[in-house]
Amino acid sequence: MESWIIVTIVFVGLFIFVLYIGWGIGELIEVFIYNKFVKAFEKDYVAAVKHTQPTWEEIKNISSLHFIKLETVGKINQKTLAKILTGEEQDLATHKTLIKSYIDEYNKEVPFEGLPSDIRIHLERIQDNRSNINYSLSPLTDKIKELLVIKNNENKKLKFYTIAGFFIGLVGVGFSVYTYNVTDKISIKNLEKKDKVENSTL
Repeated sequence: MESWIIVTIVFVGLFIFVLYIGWGIGELIEVFIYNKFVKAFEKDYVAAVKHTQPTWEEIKNISSLHFIKLETVGKINQKTLAKILTGEEQDLATHKTLIKSYIDEYNKEVPFEGLPSDIRIHLERIQDNRSNINYSLSPLTDKIKELLVIKNNENKKLKFYTIAGFFIGLVGVGFSVYTYNVTDKISIKNLEKKDKVENSTL
């Protein structure tokens, strides 16, 4: 096989590998920075609830200063309430009702947070048009969110398998190129030896 083909295959493989590594490092850095923001917000969140019992709007203002997504604030509300119920956050036990009010406000404000836009738009229309019908869509949205989590996990696995398969295939191509060249060199050497033997007998 021509040497330029081997060089091209190796170069393309290395280029894609470097891109993938760069993307992975970028994702890790982004997650690391965001987690630092979340920890800083959680510290201010607990201090605010203990000392001043802020309103939901004030909690959102604090989260915006830390560049925290509203969805993350909702999860922190749930986590804080769980810690109160398990006794892990004894200092906040007297503010359980306040934390519950945050959860209620969050659910009213963004009942369809985290759902795909094509699903959310229809649920919002149902929510707007249900008028006097006395029922809640939260069980349905919770179930959809659970299914989305499962789907996202499956997509991550599929992405990993695809990338792993690509690199395994690349290694296979490299190995086949290597074995082809080795076999070719051995064949050439054998032919040279055969020629020498034939010439010596003449």
